[in-house]
Amino acid sequence: MRYISPSQLTQEALSAPYDRKVLQREKKKLLAELELSEEEGLTIKGRHFSRNDILAYFDELENPAVADYHAAVEADPPLLAFLQGEGLEIRFASNPLYDDPAFVAWLSPFYFTSFIDFAADCFQHWNEYGMYTLMATPPLMTREDQDRAYRRIAAGLYKNIELFRRYHGNAGKSTGPRLPFDQVTPFLGHAYVQVIRALPDDHFAQVKDEYAFAMQHPAIAMFNQQTSNRSVAEAWVQDAHELAVSSHIRAQVAAKLAELQKLQRKRTYRLSFFALWVVIVIIRALAYTTGTDTSPKYAPSEEIHVDTAVMNAVLKKPPFIVKHDSTPPDTLLYKAHTPR
Repeated sequence: MRYISPSQLTQEALSAPYDRKVLQREKKKLLAELELSEEEGLTIKGRHFSRNDILAYFDELENPAVADYHAAVEADPPLLAFLQGEGLEIRFASNPLYDDPAFVAWLSPFYFTSFIDFAADCFQHWNEYGMYTLMATPPLMTREDQDRAYRRIAAGLYKNIELFRRYHGNAGKSTGPRLPFDQVTPFLGHAYVQVIRALPDDHFAQVKDEYAFAMQHPAIAMFNQQTSNRSVAEAWVQDAHELAVSSHIRAQVAAKLAELQKLQRKRTYRLSFFALWVVIVIIRALAYTTGTDTSPKYAPSEEIHVDTAVMNAVLKKPPFIVKHDSTPPDTLLYKAHTPR
């Protein structure tokens, strides 16, 4: 539910304490506008107001406590902007009212909406700083709404995890048909992972571990299938290692990263050896075809010799293939984390 201040609703500069006559006048104006529209409700600043919603809103404004709550929100520009969906750049003002359970309970539905929307925006735009700021700001919502918000964020990450698992092993072991890499790349990049890292470990440690472990599946698939993009695959595993929270998951990912790097070094050596062989062949071919004095001259004992048997063995050696781990650790439970 999006927060609407009295001034926004009435398009008048209202301030607490509200004059009863002014409230009655503004309420009548909105009800008349609703009747003329012949609609079931009015949409104001993205929030729908039915006739009953309008009546309830103005009835609440006659409560001195609620009037004080609105006044506190309007006196804190960062909080007001956040509740109106304009993002969060700096922390809210210090106000003893923010520790009042009654105020928090009243504000919680509005804060929950803005919290979820801003978190989603941080993931969409890779806003690491915004996520850190959001999580470092004391949440002005009930514990129930806070837990619900965290579960909503975790659920979005678990959807990505399910996509990554499609790349696990062969088709018989994967959880569904593989997707083109460009459909999962946005969720594997360094900037996106940094946003996940901004989430607090005390609430998101498990989903971070599962996300880090699952990132290996598309990384290994790309490493094996697209040799020109092996550096990208290695970068994904490196980010997975940084994301993992538990020591045993970090150790597993580190071992996989070391395996990829070792295989890539071997491939680089083979390519370098092949390139050297090609250069030697070209030089010898030029030497025999030009027939000029500038051709390199070798004594019989100095003839350059290439062991063709060794070269054929190198060139015919099967490609290096990285194997997927069969199953995640037993300690990983594939369900949304419910914070304590």
